[in-house]
Order: sequence, then structure tokens, then C-alpha cells
Amino acid sequence: MTNEGDPTRAPESGVIPYISVVGGKVAVDFYKRAFGAEETFRNIADDGERLLHSRMIINGDWVMLSDHFSEMAHGDYRPP
Repeated sequence: MTNEGDPTRAPESGVIPYISVVGGKVAVDFYKRAFGAEETFRNIADDGERLLHSRMIINGDWVMLSDHFSEMAHGDYRPP
């Protein structure tokens, strides 16, 4: 059985990447344009700007994404 066409089902095998970014909404738009991603779930932070969680399907598999929250235990984001 495949999960194609059913955004509520998790992939049946493999690893689901979870990406933390600065600029989550822009990142989701990029994945839509670049990879044909379909966003199936979005949860916005209380500030109305940052993404607490986004679930996308790319090529039949899930990719999860959220904004980086410096006020949490992770601290400030510093590019390598």
C-alpha cells in the first residue's frame, strides 16, 4: 500500500527529515517551487510570523519544517 494522495498517513519506511530554519514561510514557498512540495499541515506561532510546524509531502515522502526559536533552549542561530 502506498501513501500517495493521503496526506494524513506517514511514510511506511525511511527517515522523515525535520528541518529548523530562519524564515519558515519563505522556506516552504521555496520547497513548493523547487520540488513541487505540497504543504499538508501548518501551525503558526503566537507571533503570527514563525512556523511552529509545517508538514510537506515531497515526491511521496514527508518533510517536516519549523522556524528556529532562539528563546527556546537552542539559543541564537549562528550560521556555520
